[in-house]
Amino acid sequence: MALPIVTYGKYNYGQYANPTPIKYRGGFGEALTGVATSIATADKKRKAQFKEAQETSLMMSMQFNSQLNQAFGKAAAYNRKFLRELKQEYGDTVKSYKLGQLGFDDYEEKMTYYQNILDQSMQLAGIMKPIIESDTDVTFDMARSDPDNQASVMARWGIRGGKYLLERDEDGLRVILPHVEPGKSILQGGYKPKSIAASELITNVKYINPEMKYDNMKNKKYGDMLSLVADNLKTKDAFLTSRIEKDLGVKYFSLDSNAQGAIVNEIAKRNDLLNIFNDNDEKRIYFEDEIGGTYAGTEEQNNAIKLSLANDIYNSLLNKDINAVKYVPEPEQIIDQRTGLPMEKSDLTALKKERLLLREQQNYLNQNKLAIFKASTGNVLDKTTVGKYPNVKEIKRFTKGIKKKLDAIPGLETDFRPFEEGAADGSIEIKASTEHKQKYGIGKDKVYITPGMSDEEINDAIYFALGFSEAQSERAQGDVKLRFGIDNPTIFNPSLTENFDPEGTIKDLRGLKTK
Repeated sequence: MALPIVTYGKYNYGQYANPTPIKYRGGFGEALTGVATSIATADKKRKAQFKEAQETSLMMSMQFNSQLNQAFGKAAAYNRKFLRELKQEYGDTVKSYKLGQLGFDDYEEKMTYYQNILDQSMQLAGIMKPIIESDTDVTFDMARSDPDNQASVMARWGIRGGKYLLERDEDGLRVILPHVEPGKSILQGGYKPKSIAASELITNVKYINPEMKYDNMKNKKYGDMLSLVADNLKTKDAFLTSRIEKDLGVKYFSLDSNAQGAIVNEIAKRNDLLNIFNDNDEKRIYFEDEIGGTYAGTEEQNNAIKLSLANDIYNSLLNKDINAVKYVPEPEQIIDQRTGLPMEKSDLTALKKERLLLREQQNYLNQNKLAIFKASTGNVLDKTTVGKYPNVKEIKRFTKGIKKKLDAIPGLETDFRPFEEGAADGSIEIKASTEHKQKYGIGKDKVYITPGMSDEEINDAIYFALGFSEAQSERAQGDVKLRFGIDNPTIFNPSLTENFDPEGTIKDLRGLKTK
């Protein structure tokens, strides 16, 4: 933009501009006297004129200098020297004109030049003042990343810190500012002072005022839009996922990341999406920095901005709770796998306990059925030996042997029964231990093993005392016989204690004795 040309009006210089002609009064003597008088008068006038010129020059130069100082404040040493020289030159111009040493046209031209510098100085000062008085520095990361704006950051720093130099050329005032070459940093040698015409700085303030990056998070309108979008999306179940905070009694809803594409498209449909920007400059900066290219305001570019903003909003709302409702747990309906009918939660707990006990019971059977089989096999007291009147010695031998085997069974407690208590002679009372009952939830007291009982009867009695059924006893006996070939004595003889470890479990079949 062209600066206004300052011109000066016509001045009345009194006698100096329109001198009164000297009238000749006649005679040679009179002429000499008149000449002498005229010379003395002229010399007096010249002195008066010189004094007036000096005074005018001083007054005008001081006024000129005062205005310059007002514009640039506390200038650096180099700039103070520049202003003093400019003041001196201005004063000399005024004095030369006043003394008639400079024609009016030249004088007018020079004064226009000085006035132009003064006008530029005042306008430049108006541009610099907000930068100098600002409480905030502008850093490279705050400005847009293109070379021009990054260079502007450096120039602004120079203005703010008084690190600029004044100079002039035939067109007026110039300013030398710190500058960074495009694509280079200061550390890479990119620093290079740049001289810019004051008129250019005045008409294009971007030289010292970089454009800031657009930031959604610093834009209140963006925050308002987040609320509007969240209110809309919270009604669309297909876009939401939820979690329950039972302690708080609240069910929270947030965006489902699996529905990102559909959510972004839904947001981009909003007609008010571009209202996020406070002005067209923000929209332009957003497009050029986030999308790329030169913004021209086309429909295609605006649609691209909408889609980009929709993604921004999605990312801002993701993992945020956009809705919350009171949570009331629904009664849980559990199907009993045994009956296929609904059951209460409390019953489920009981079922789990029952299944756990059954599993523990089965583990007991798997681990101890061989020891039980060993204890019940080969223990029949020959009836011919016992007879009608059993041999007490033989009975004691029998009971002592079988009790030793019974005591090896985990969870089984045994005790001899005196003859006088009414039990059959040689009877052994067996029962489940307290620990067994607590762990497996089963067990009986006062079960008797008596002389004359078969192997199967003894086996059943042991299992009954431990809390197992007759069917479980039969299955266990059959499994032991099947697994270890007990029905074929050439393969395995269970009466040989060498085939069993101290816990009553069978040893590895390899190397078992059969005789």
